[in-house]
Amino acid sequence: MRRIVLFFVLLSSFVVSAQQWQYSFEDAQKMALGTNRYILVDFWANWCGPCKAMDVDTWGTEEVQEWMQHYVSVKIDIDTHRTLATKYNVRGIPYVFILDPLGNVLYAEMSYKDKSQMVKILKRFAVNSKYLQRELVNYYREDSFNNSLRLTQKYLDFAILTGKEKKSFLNLANHYIIETRKKLDKDGSKYQDYVQRLEFLKYLRDGYSGRFKKIKKQLKKQDLAVVAPMNLQLYRYLHYLISKNDKNKAAIKQWSDALEKNNGTRYIKMAEYVFKEGA
Repeated sequence: MRRIVLFFVLLSSFVVSAQQWQYSFEDAQKMALGTNRYILVDFWANWCGPCKAMDVDTWGTEEVQEWMQHYVSVKIDIDTHRTLATKYNVRGIPYVFILDPLGNVLYAEMSYKDKSQMVKILKRFAVNSKYLQRELVNYYREDSFNNSLRLTQKYLDFAILTGKEKKSFLNLANHYIIETRKKLDKDGSKYQDYVQRLEFLKYLRDGYSGRFKKIKKQLKKQDLAVVAPMNLQLYRYLHYLISKNDKNKAAIKQWSDALEKNNGTRYIKMAEYVFKEGA
């Protein structure tokens, strides 16, 4: 606990006005983790005319700066930070990115943006990431399979709970599903159980995207007898979502009872958000 407190004390030293550009990507990440904000990145260069025009016509305007307060803003000179530019496949500038605190892409688009265009973009992704803070910090401190899995599961729910840009956040959650799969130890005693869990998380992503027919078809192939105990609640939740979508009252009761008997009330509450958002 003392380590976590110390971590956030150190992070607080990086907090400055969001209207002030940062020039260190690493510092921007620490600020984002400590202040529950996403990262706004402007890839630019001194020789870039459109970049300089954006500094005056876009970034310098009061309306844009007001929305920038929801982000940690960082300018990256592509000539100075070639490795970072290559990592994000920056082939032209200006290039604007919105990243999560771990540096994964939520939005990216190249070309000059005027004031109204930028305000529209910043409004779309202005979210508070406090719901993910513990998982993000743990992942930042240790890029392990367990931390990646916990963050992946949390991101799927976050995509629904944010109430905006669901598709973009689900795409980001899918990125974490893929990255988590790469970290899985093939020689681990629960390898197959975790493979199954990640497969179920893919089904959940599909369900949150409204593709219920797809997951219904996949689950029909799934024998309950081979569902690992650690995955049973997720299995029940997937069936509950399908029954809710089908408006099958008998199935809704069957699966809601199964969830409640196993301390799964939170799943039932989450389903309300899923259908509230029109999944």
